[in-house]
Amino acid sequence: MKVFLSWSGEYSRDVASLFSDWIPCVLQQVDIFMSTNAIDAGDRWNDVISAALDDIDFGLLFVTDDNKEKPWLLFEAGALAKNVSRSKVIPILIDAKEIDLSKSPLFGFQYSEMTKDGIFGVMRSIYNSLPEPIIDRDTLTKCLEKWWADLEKNFGDLKKPKPVIKKKNLSEGDRIERIEETMSDMLTMLSRMSRNPNQSLHSNRPTTSLFPSKETGRSRLTSKVLAAMKRDELVDYIEICDSYEELEEIQNAIITSDWMASNMKKDFLKIISDKRGQFFLK
Repeated sequence: MKVFLSWSGEYSRDVASLFSDWIPCVLQQVDIFMSTNAIDAGDRWNDVISAALDDIDFGLLFVTDDNKEKPWLLFEAGALAKNVSRSKVIPILIDAKEIDLSKSPLFGFQYSEMTKDGIFGVMRSIYNSLPEPIIDRDTLTKCLEKWWADLEKNFGDLKKPKPVIKKKNLSEGDRIERIEETMSDMLTMLSRMSRNPNQSLHSNRPTTSLFPSKETGRSRLTSKVLAAMKRDELVDYIEICDSYEELEEIQNAIITSDWMASNMKKDFLKIISDKRGQFFLK
């Protein structure tokens, strides 16, 4: 009986490799196909994998939050489902609490989690697919109990990828509200600074660079607001500009600023250029 291990990404590959070594310890009748150890130098990898998919009895997909929509993993899942029944294609969710398959094409498969109960269930499904098992169910359970500790330890020793902090997508109303709140805070600080000109918004930015001068002709309000803004806030501020003149004022403040790095200036000027194009299209 042949079991195909599908992976995408370094962490998924490492977990699949553990199973490649572990499954035959429990079920000696199983042959494993995994691309990293089944393709010899000089072979055309796509031909080898395509041939393997045509001659497979069971498939395991090692799914992470990063690869759940990767084209190659989905391709192999679809190819496996065409050759064997969907009940014999099982996605194994690594770090299941982090994974949401509700919008993934893999949602239609009966998945399992990377837990003792989940993996024992997967192994029993593989066992039930064997034409003539050489061990009985009680022996299978004993083998699982014996070898589980090794898999659990090796899995725990793997280097896990750093979690990716996903930025929440704000609605248009929420985005404008956030900018208005930021602007209100900035104007409050500006009011205080007008009463105390020697006070700066940020200790590492000279106060003199935030005020207008005859040489630069900068707008006092715009320059100080821009200097106090975070990058995302400045991007949103540019997006809600409703006049060409206001956009020009922001552009001049960015060009003449002495606290903004040149590469950051370039990024913001590109955003302003795109925004300016929107005014011409209206």
